[in-house]
Amino acid sequence: RLFLTWGTGRRDFVREGSEHLHAHLTERGVAHEAEAFDGGHNWVSWRAVIPAALRRQLPSSALNHEH
Repeated sequence: RLFLTWGTGRRDFVREGSEHLHAHLTERGVAHEAEAFDGGHNWVSWRAVIPAALRRQLPSSALNHEH
């Protein structure tokens, strides 16, 4: 399942494009999840979002693997 996420920071072109894609997919009945997060288009902001995105995209067996 497709998962979209975007920040609400100053780089409006990223936010606006993601919101338009989300609306387009919704209008056409494409299954997906979308979520905005506080922060910008940078690693500091993504650090908090990456674990949640991985939990949505990977099977739980892949996340419970110990090295």
